[in-house]
Amino acid sequence: MKYCGARWVFFLIALFSSLGCGKGLMGGAGIDLNILNPSATSLVQLSALEREQNHWSNPARFFEVGDSATHSVGAFANVSTATNGEGAPTTLKYYIKQVRICEDLSTSGTAYNNPKKCFELYNNDNGGYDDYLAAQASADTDPAHYLDLMDTATKNKLNRAVTAEPGNYNWGLIDWYKPVKVKASVSVNGETLVTKDATQTSSGGGYNNVATSALNAGAATESVLVLNNGGTWFKFQNTFVIEKNPKEAFVLDLVFNPDRLIKAGNTGASNATIYDASFRGIYVPMLDMTPVVHKASQVAKKESYTLTGLAKADLRLDLYYIEGDAAKTIYGVDFKSLYVAGTNENVTHPQRVAFIKDNGNGTLDFQDYQPSAILSGFTRMNAGDAGTKSATFVCQTAFTTTSTSICGSANQAVTYSAPTVSTVQ
Repeated sequence: MKYCGARWVFFLIALFSSLGCGKGLMGGAGIDLNILNPSATSLVQLSALEREQNHWSNPARFFEVGDSATHSVGAFANVSTATNGEGAPTTLKYYIKQVRICEDLSTSGTAYNNPKKCFELYNNDNGGYDDYLAAQASADTDPAHYLDLMDTATKNKLNRAVTAEPGNYNWGLIDWYKPVKVKASVSVNGETLVTKDATQTSSGGGYNNVATSALNAGAATESVLVLNNGGTWFKFQNTFVIEKNPKEAFVLDLVFNPDRLIKAGNTGASNATIYDASFRGIYVPMLDMTPVVHKASQVAKKESYTLTGLAKADLRLDLYYIEGDAAKTIYGVDFKSLYVAGTNENVTHPQRVAFIKDNGNGTLDFQDYQPSAILSGFTRMNAGDAGTKSATFVCQTAFTTTSTSICGSANQAVTYSAPTVSTVQ
């Protein structure tokens, strides 16, 4: 994908509410960066403005976003089985250090290295990454640090300005401090597991967060949990090109969907993000966002499929494209596991999709960083289409395990029907 931009690109980053509006500046051309929750409760809008040195117009502009058509506030699903449950968090706070876009880098799972020709969209790095752990996070009350991705209030926390030269950008990097602050309640077989205060111990290069009291008693409190690392990457499905001589504004949406994000188990959850003495546990994933790049004059759409056929889970595949594009070019992918009645163990979310392979016969393969297929032979459908289609889910690649208990077989057939299509903003 090719976009035109000024020789120097200026970014002003701000946070806005999904229930209100925020002010930003708009030059003759610009790039808006949004972290969206398309399902309901939150919008974090990083407004990045591109200008030439002496050209400003319309110096004040309002951005206003309401709830999407797919959910109302608080209407997230809370799914419970005999041993497991999942739902959305009440609060989910990250201390984001840095956001960058790069021309190239190498990846291994959620890790990355050797980023090349990057420009910085946001920097709130205060150093001490290895020393900033639970005690430091608990004592940190600076309102400029932790960003609540579930907050419906209008805020203005991200307010840095940076510059960048034109380039061909393919990757985005997000780095954060390892402690996260989360408050959640998840129903599991008639009882509710809730986040609690926790103590941390290091283990195998990572951290264990052990609750100071039983997770099935009392009310949820905001828990400080230390994740095993503080960074992730995302891959643009089409190259984002910035050139000279801007002609119009463009938007990069970082889409965040909290629906059924937090998972919990009432037994044997010793590998959970937080667990208690009886090994009840709550799983909090690392920050996960999907990039969608488009012109400001265009509207991003979400095409959402539910895939069935695994032994112990369903799958949700969200594809993002631009309204009016006859080819429905995919600009972003979000792939999540969903608990079902037969779920009796923790089912993690699949590996992040890094690449899409067009097989030339109307089918697509969604691949990880290697690239190896996670889902192969997938045929897109239109809203309202009759019937079902099938694809192959590659269990070992998706869950990085040789076990087939979750899927049923190593290469499991999954079926799906017409998608639900909604407007992102």
